[in-house]
Amino acid sequence: SVVAALTGLLFFFHAQLLSLLACGLVVPDTTGPADFTLLVGGDRCFDNAARLFHDGSVHGVVIIEYIPNRLVRLGILPSAEALARRELEKRGVPAGALTVIRGEATSGWEGARNLQRWLSERPNVTVVTLCPRFAGRETRLLYSSVIGDQSEHRILWFPLRDRRYDETNWWQRKEGVLDVFNSYVSLGYVWLNGEQPSTWREWDAEEWLAASLKASRGRE
Repeated sequence: SVVAALTGLLFFFHAQLLSLLACGLVVPDTTGPADFTLLVGGDRCFDNAARLFHDGSVHGVVIIEYIPNRLVRLGILPSAEALARRELEKRGVPAGALTVIRGEATSGWEGARNLQRWLSERPNVTVVTLCPRFAGRETRLLYSSVIGDQSEHRILWFPLRDRRYDETNWWQRKEGVLDVFNSYVSLGYVWLNGEQPSTWREWDAEEWLAASLKASRGRE
């Protein structure tokens, strides 16, 4: 029957189909000589940024500043800047090679706008973006939506493979399944909704406690 035939095809070709599903999240690797490495994240991102610096592919590293969370402000966790400086210096990249795009962005859209401003002030600068492999499509969508056509020739892409899984075997690990699922949800939200007004607001423990007490009294 048709159902049996389809079941058989899915059984024999499930690996290829699942691999194609994850490929929809990955941007082509266009790594090449550039002025800076743009650190977005990804497995072993500091190792790769240092390698590109030491082999002469780039002459500096850039990160986009995002608003610090409470744990960072309390000194419990290091800021992204402090972490990048520490990890890059451990790998032989001098502190002066790191550039921070200031602005305390509260979203990926704001981060992309700060990157656009930084690039517009340096019309001949190119960057190679190091990003998590399954976040590549979303990151490129953000940058191309904000920066426009110039993003095609000024932003190169280096989607980093996770050492535990990639598009060829992600379904064999729980972490890979969660990564693909969350990445598609996030990509779909960005694609369908576009840029939304920022709703970021500092979490306030006193307000939360007052709201909880009010709710509990309402149930009495």
